Amino acid sequence: MTKIAVILTQGFADWEYALIAGTGGPYFGMQVEFFTPQAGTVRSMGGLPAVVSRKLDEIRAFEPTVTVVVGGTIWETDQAPDVADLLRANHQRGVAVAGICGGTLALARAGLLNEVAHTSNTAEFLQQNMKSYAGAEHFHQTPAA
Repeated sequence: MTKIAVILTQGFADWEYALIAGTGGPYFGMQVEFFTPQAGTVRSMGGLPAVVSRKLDEIRAFEPTVTVVVGGTIWETDQAPDVADLLRANHQRGVAVAGICGGTLALARAGLLNEVAHTSNTAEFLQQNMKSYAGAEHFHQTPAA
């Protein structure tokens, strides 16, 4: 069974995880679980409160097939949670690691975009918000990942 760990933060983008959660489980039989830096309530960009009972340090025990970092404006700030070690560890174990929109900054911080083909908002978005990003030559400007 495909197991997807979805990482939400304060101010997460409401719409970005919808297809994963809305169709992944009910229609494709995937196990979708949500994780946050601290268990409790997170509010989306649109103000939707979401109560998430699982913390980031529980992802390893969940043994996901895929880990998804949902975007939100927090990734462009100093308040962004440091998930670099978690993402690198998942990647090293063969877990597919994905970022949506601003969530790609978490992958860039972890150094996971420096040597592989990837997408994001734009290469400039990654460069402006992540000074150590060194993967511009592997960036593909396309609406599909």
